[in-house]
Amino acid sequence: MNSFKAVQIGCGGRAQTHARAIAQVERLDFVATCDLVEEKAKKTADANGVPRTYTDFRQMMETEQPDVVAFVAPPVVRSQVVLPVLEYQPKALVIEKPMAISLEEAEAMVNKADEVGTCFAISHQCRYSEEMVKLRELIQSGRLGKIEKIIVNCKLNLMGQGTHILDLIQMVYPGQEPRWVMAQIDGVSQLYASGGGAHPTFDHSVLQIGYDGGVTAFASIGNRSPDVPENINNVSLQFQVSAIGSDGYGEATLAYGLDAFLSEDSAERSRFPGFDTNAQMTQALYEEVVDVLEGVKDEHQASAHGALRVQRLINAAYESSLQGRAIRLPYRPLPGTLARVRHRVAANRPVVASTLMYGRYSREETLREISAYFQHVDVWMLPGMASHFDPEAEDVSVIKTELQSLGLSVPMISYYGRAPVEAKLRVAHALGAKVAVTGGVNVKKSPNVAEALKPHLDLAQQLGIKIAFENHTNSLETIEDMRALLETLNHPAASICLAPTHLEFCGQHTEDALAALKDRVSVLYLWDMNVYTPEDNQGKHWRDGDAQTPGTSNLDFRSILTAAIRYAPLALWSFTWHGTEDWPIERITSGLIRASRHIDRCRPLNPDSVFWK
Repeated sequence: MNSFKAVQIGCGGRAQTHARAIAQVERLDFVATCDLVEEKAKKTADANGVPRTYTDFRQMMETEQPDVVAFVAPPVVRSQVVLPVLEYQPKALVIEKPMAISLEEAEAMVNKADEVGTCFAISHQCRYSEEMVKLRELIQSGRLGKIEKIIVNCKLNLMGQGTHILDLIQMVYPGQEPRWVMAQIDGVSQLYASGGGAHPTFDHSVLQIGYDGGVTAFASIGNRSPDVPENINNVSLQFQVSAIGSDGYGEATLAYGLDAFLSEDSAERSRFPGFDTNAQMTQALYEEVVDVLEGVKDEHQASAHGALRVQRLINAAYESSLQGRAIRLPYRPLPGTLARVRHRVAANRPVVASTLMYGRYSREETLREISAYFQHVDVWMLPGMASHFDPEAEDVSVIKTELQSLGLSVPMISYYGRAPVEAKLRVAHALGAKVAVTGGVNVKKSPNVAEALKPHLDLAQQLGIKIAFENHTNSLETIEDMRALLETLNHPAASICLAPTHLEFCGQHTEDALAALKDRVSVLYLWDMNVYTPEDNQGKHWRDGDAQTPGTSNLDFRSILTAAIRYAPLALWSFTWHGTEDWPIERITSGLIRASRHIDRCRPLNPDSVFWK
């Protein structure tokens, strides 16, 4: 029996399953682990009987000269390790899915592996789950008849589980090349994620994939996918692959089993509880690596070439969402598709409507008006200006019910420092808000601000909320004032709410503030002003609601929005201004509609349409 030397780079959480799997393959000699954190490498080695550890993968490759290399790390770290490893020409390389975030990076790695003759496999271990294998056998046996549709769904995003589930279409319906794809995408909460564990892509994607013979695959990938009741308590296992044929229907549920209903009036149910128990699925992947090295198999079923086909399909799906049409396959897009989609999604984001402008109207009247034209609302809790919820006198379940009945979501609330702050932050959390806006503080005038605000910031962090401090005349007047506040607070829950009008009155510009503060800006007020308003006549301006409505004064929102997309792509955009206190409710709503139309005209939908410097 041959014995191939194996090493592993990366010893984090997911890496423990890989290490166990490698150790269980009798034809592999597991000789070393490597991690930047020496303690992790040693802990993994000790758990699997591995004799040596390293903190430098190049040193390990030089010293050990391994045949098989496993690289297990988040997808934001790929080619910067994979390409140098391939320079040592190992016989085989296995990396985690997704193989890359960008198509360009994936192709570069596959091309290099082909050049040096390395068997390059991706950890699509779901191919070895018993329920998926049974579904493939059911299809290939012909018992389902002619396949008409394949339906797949999972709760994690395209880079979290999407590559698994698209790869499984290739697995259960082999030898079929997709001819076209049509897709739509939604949600940006993970789109700009970075660091350990990040899988940057859209929150939800819907793909329709066409094959020869009229066969169509439907994929729902992300947080809007249907629940899988069998695994409702584990989002990672809410994962199904189904096939509909002329003679029956088969549905494989990960870590649960296979249900088949056949036209001969029979039903079959097989149960396979547990996911990758004792690393047996991952072990099977490494066993097949050795099969390829020994010549038993010509190509690994989870080869990087198959993963690259999935990557190209995802890229074409991005392009479909950009162009609003089906994309014929194979398709060779221009470089930077993901960057262009990121820009388009950011430019198309919905605007939040503030209840501030409806300050003298009841919550019932206000929400009803806003819901007729908007889906997102900023609920103000500021007595004397706009108080549309009182946490001391009302139950949050009441407003939640009202919002749900009107189809409104609450991405932000505004409380402006008025007590009870803790109760208002908890209301924000209960309503699903991610930002709570308060007034700005000048650290020169309030040197003890960090100590005073720490309890609120700590609670906000615990609740998953950012507190956004609005720049204002007589407090946060300049960009340097805002920087000083953030540096003094030194807290991850602290951010800025940019109000263009206040900046202009203080001789500052919104574009400069966005460029300076970048992702520390969590809210951008879309709030106009007449830049020629004399400084000594500000009071008149604050009372003129028409002059503050976007599109009626002088601010260049095309330039502002371009800077926002570039520097603060996750910041919320909110219609917020003063001067409507005495207006009829219909006039307020009309102003919001006009502002919305103006902002739509200003959206820089193409990344090169406006280049702000």
